[in-house]
Amino acid sequence: MKLPSLILPPLPESPTLDPQLRSWAEYITRYLEDFNQKAKQIPFNQSEELTISDTGTANTQFSITHHLERIPLGYVTLKISNGGIIYDGTSSWTTTTIYLRCTTANANVKILVF
Repeated sequence: MKLPSLILPPLPESPTLDPQLRSWAEYITRYLEDFNQKAKQIPFNQSEELTISDTGTANTQFSITHHLERIPLGYVTLKISNGGIIYDGTSSWTTTTIYLRCTTANANVKILVF
């Protein structure tokens, strides 16, 4: 999931535009552009949705490849095909792979890794 860019229209060039109003509008524009840049750096805004078609045997670690180019901070289960619970595996996560387990066998799972 990517945060969209903030695109603001330029202020009109007008000799009748109050200088104080122009100054205020320019300040707000800079503030919003700065906020947008900072929001893009929030890990949850730099996430990837992944699907695991089969988690395998219950409570057995499985690996999932991601493309975040960094070690993820966490994940959120978006959908699971049975009553299982997804939880952390025992191996350390890397810049390309995370390791999870599921309390039930052969679940189809969708997660958001961030």
